[in-house]
Amino acid sequence: MPDTRDLDRALLTIALNTGTALDLPTMLDRCLSQMIELLPCRGVLIYRDEPNASGFEPREVFAIPSDQEGNRSAALAVTNLSVGRSRGTGRSNWKAPGSYALRDAGLSIFDLPGYGVMVLVLDDALDAPPAQALAPICEKLAQACLHCEKVASLRANQDRLRITLNSIGDAVIATGAGGEVTAINPVAESLCGWRASEALGRSIDEVMRLVQAKSREPVDNPIFSVIESGNIMCLSEHTVLIARNGAEFQVADSAAPIRDDAGRISGAVIVFRDITEEYRMRESLHETQSLQRSILDNMPSAVFIKDLEGKYLFINRTYERMGNLRNEDVVGTNDSDRFSAADVQRTRENDQQVVLTGKTLEFEEPVVYEGEARTYLSTKFPIRH
Repeated sequence: MPDTRDLDRALLTIALNTGTALDLPTMLDRCLSQMIELLPCRGVLIYRDEPNASGFEPREVFAIPSDQEGNRSAALAVTNLSVGRSRGTGRSNWKAPGSYALRDAGLSIFDLPGYGVMVLVLDDALDAPPAQALAPICEKLAQACLHCEKVASLRANQDRLRITLNSIGDAVIATGAGGEVTAINPVAESLCGWRASEALGRSIDEVMRLVQAKSREPVDNPIFSVIESGNIMCLSEHTVLIARNGAEFQVADSAAPIRDDAGRISGAVIVFRDITEEYRMRESLHETQSLQRSILDNMPSAVFIKDLEGKYLFINRTYERMGNLRNEDVVGTNDSDRFSAADVQRTRENDQQVVLTGKTLEFEEPVVYEGEARTYLSTKFPIRH
């Protein structure tokens, strides 16, 4: 046992080992081992409050020595703990805080919400300065346990979040309130060309460079608007992501605010995906449709397209001129909106015959439109997927 002159150094050594940078088992092993070595301790036991049906009960977390059978005083202390558990009310029934004699040793209990420390001290050393100095050390121990528990819980949550983030098929980037990158998943790393170790802490504008597809003008990242407004936002259409290596991707995205427990905006998250091929196909389809529309509109014959229920999907310009109609007014209507019941039945029967046979057929179709009798030679054919 150190003398009084060495006490401060001993206490400092122990206090340093109750720092919060270590994981809980390592911290407790170092600290409790030195408590027994440097102070008049026969054993140290750390317990944690765990809820039960009637309140809380103490549950052992760590003990030195761990072999309770080889230490009579420690064994009696554990028995005392068992009595506390059997009553079902936890340490509220214990004589704590305080000290009391336990055969050849004194038992001291130090409490903090959540954790407690029970120390066995040599009976003749209860009133010695080292024993009296146990209270602040044990309080620090309990506080360190609480901190380690919170850190472990936070790390577990972060691990779950990281696994979830990395499992998402879309690219995801999270930022702080200033737009600095705080998390980026592998898909976003691949598209942006930035590794997570390089991207973290940088502005989202640097990591995710956006331009307008045709004008090549810079596009504001929606992250900043989301942080300012608190609303979910999306990128405008025709937005291109320029990766760090110069590769370009057409992207679609949505961004949403991140709020803390008090509801304050603490950052934002943007989820985006590569739609380059989809965009190329859509543009190609648009060009094809424009070409087809141009051909149909310049044909001298009237052309219409109907669905299987007889509703109009399209009429060309020749049809518009002949019927004094507009395509946008006709789409979604059917023949009964313009022709008599008899004419509708006849044309409908002809349409059904084409659908049933799957062949191209010609019909003479007399109709009365706006009081004028007309007869059309119609060539009808099915449209297949």
